[in-house]
Amino acid sequence: MSLDPALSLRRVARETWRSFTANWPRLLALAAVVEVPLVIVEVTLHVVPGIRGLLAHDALAPVVLLVMLYGSLSHYFFAGVLERFVGADRLGHGAPTLGSIVRELPWGRLVIADLLLTAMIGIGLVLFIVPGLVVATWFALTLPLVNLEDLSVGAAFRRSGELVRPHARTVGILTIGTFVVPELILAAVVGGTSTGNVALDALVHAVPAVLLLPLAALPVVVATFDLAARHPRTTA
Repeated sequence: MSLDPALSLRRVARETWRSFTANWPRLLALAAVVEVPLVIVEVTLHVVPGIRGLLAHDALAPVVLLVMLYGSLSHYFFAGVLERFVGADRLGHGAPTLGSIVRELPWGRLVIADLLLTAMIGIGLVLFIVPGLVVATWFALTLPLVNLEDLSVGAAFRRSGELVRPHARTVGILTIGTFVVPELILAAVVGGTSTGNVALDALVHAVPAVLLLPLAALPVVVATFDLAARHPRTTA
């Protein structure tokens, strides 16, 4: 069966929703593991008076930097983890257990690839924004490819560029959209909401963040499967 050469955003959206509804309990559990610690730290920094005072005087600048780094890493790392769910769904296998994910994923390569990609995007954004967007687009598929094709970090970066090149515009829309849209939704939902209670504020911020993380990360994984099927690897 021949494949449509174009990457369809509509098809990616449809497949994303299907994968989410088929695996939502486990996806939300993983998202909670990633997001809840981040939300608790962020809320604590902004709600507790003594800590907020230190924050205003830049005394906690290293902590803020670490929180920002963790938040940036989480999206790409989560995309790498989700490859297991999308792969099982497409092959008609049962959803992987959280235990099997912990045991089987190439955590070292995922972490290294994630750190490199985050650093490259950060440097690119500092250099007048556009280079960062180009890097985010060109290497958007790197983490899912580490799992999907069992690649080394360098090979995954190269393979991502190879797959994205004929579909750069669509992948760019997908990559930037899945980052910007959830952020806008979060801003609209939680806004400047603050009750002064750490637990309550954390809950208000964590619920939408946990719900949105899988929906934001899944489209890149789905696109990775589609493009890898259209452009199979050639072996020497």
